[in-house]
Amino acid sequence: MNDEFINKLMCSVDCPCEADHHDIIQDDIKEDTLNKVFKRTWKDKPSPGMIPMKFGFEDDDKVKREYASFEECFNEELGKRPSGGSDMYQGAVANYKK
Repeated sequence: MNDEFINKLMCSVDCPCEADHHDIIQDDIKEDTLNKVFKRTWKDKPSPGMIPMKFGFEDDDKVKREYASFEECFNEELGKRPSGGSDMYQGAVANYKK
């Protein structure tokens, strides 16, 4: 599986991590490391090119969404999406299904 793909989706609005993981992860990974290594941020309003970290939240239907692993997110969320999307997404999905 494409690590870049997983790093961009896990703990994001697409695959929010479990809410109780926020403090643990934030204590271990500081903003500058998160920016440099993963192109991610703890800020809710990121600068261009950065993806904000997201943890358990409610979607428009007030259904709690949070995932403990990328596999769980893929099986419950990403795998149900209609085909299409970026080449990176399609490549990662094809690789995952193998």
